[in-house]
Amino acid sequence: VGVVLLDEDTGEVLAWRNQGRPVTDAPVYMAGEWMSDETVRVVSRAEALAAAEADVEAALAHARGGECADVWPAWKNAQRHVDDKSEWIRTHDAEVRRERAGCLLAKVRNVDDLDARVLLITEARRIDRKHPHLDDWAQPAADEAEALGDDHFAEEEWEAAYRAYTQALAVDPSRSWTRRRAEDARDYWLRI
Repeated sequence: VGVVLLDEDTGEVLAWRNQGRPVTDAPVYMAGEWMSDETVRVVSRAEALAAAEADVEAALAHARGGECADVWPAWKNAQRHVDDKSEWIRTHDAEVRRERAGCLLAKVRNVDDLDARVLLITEARRIDRKHPHLDDWAQPAADEAEALGDDHFAEEEWEAAYRAYTQALAVDPSRSWTRRRAEDARDYWLRI
């Protein structure tokens, strides 16, 4: 595979911005090209779908095995085998998202640090906000962060109070009273 960047209006060959893709010394097709050493293999639709299915299964296996960081790359590889507007992607996307969010939530039970739990829960919420076990972990973390915010607020530690309240809101955005307390803490902290 070779790539040449051309100006859309003039047709002029554009220089590469040294991103690890050096221009080929002796052009094969056109001056300014970059030739890949990779091999491209064209396959039938059935072979492409089989490869996509195998990558989906790998993504789900990673999620079920607690390898949360490996889920997304496997899912992206699965999507590369099929047309990006394919019903196949929409069909499998919800399942992969549900499993990945579940993988992240399963990790929460082994984490004592509130900051780390909040990060895992907010990532799970971003991926699948309707996960059936999201509230099981979000509510206790939000309660803990809110209580911490109340303690800081009582001590007039405004920045710490604001940060704790925003953590509570990150895992449970429906807490209107916490949002109000966060705004008050922020106003005191910024003296506005």
